[in-house]
Amino acid sequence: MMRRLGTFLIATACVAGLVMACTDGPTETPTVQSPAFDFTNNPDNGNPRIIRGETHWMSCWTGDKSELRACHSTRPHAGGNEPDCGLQEEGDPLSFQDLIFDPDDPFSDWIHRIRTGEVFITVRDMNQPGDCLGRALVAEGWGKFHYVDNDENGVGEGEKHANAYVLRGHGVLATPDGNVMYNGHYKGVMSNTQGNRDVSVKVDIH
Repeated sequence: MMRRLGTFLIATACVAGLVMACTDGPTETPTVQSPAFDFTNNPDNGNPRIIRGETHWMSCWTGDKSELRACHSTRPHAGGNEPDCGLQEEGDPLSFQDLIFDPDDPFSDWIHRIRTGEVFITVRDMNQPGDCLGRALVAEGWGKFHYVDNDENGVGEGEKHANAYVLRGHGVLATPDGNVMYNGHYKGVMSNTQGNRDVSVKVDIH
């Protein structure tokens, strides 16, 4: 999950229960750095430990108690070749803020990352065939997305802390029978002793 990817400003998040995969659409594009980006309605005053900007995003996960799979994206599925679900053109990027603990050597120390913004959410039934990436579309629509990672680079050799990360999405989505409320989250941890593991993976519509 976004571990040590060679540059801390490029990442992909496609989560499928215990298996990480990116089969639902394009990867995230390189982040556009913007030191003046107003993440919290306050200027960063040139603080070298703070980086703010915007980035496109897609993250998908399948609930651990259902076969429903939710994708949260600012871009069309399959690079724009999926006309039966999801965005048909690019949406607005998410905003992000990185707090770098060692601005002179960001890869050797912790980076706390937050991403937040509006995404287009699709929910599919992985047990039913259909026209949305080969599965039945259950619901779709705009919603909110929030992601927090307490160590974006992951746990390096010799580090004893646990890296925890949480991705959340929620919104009112449309179905053929009316609107439903969607709530979903992916919670995971990484450590040198236990590796990467799921804590809780939820996709819930009601």
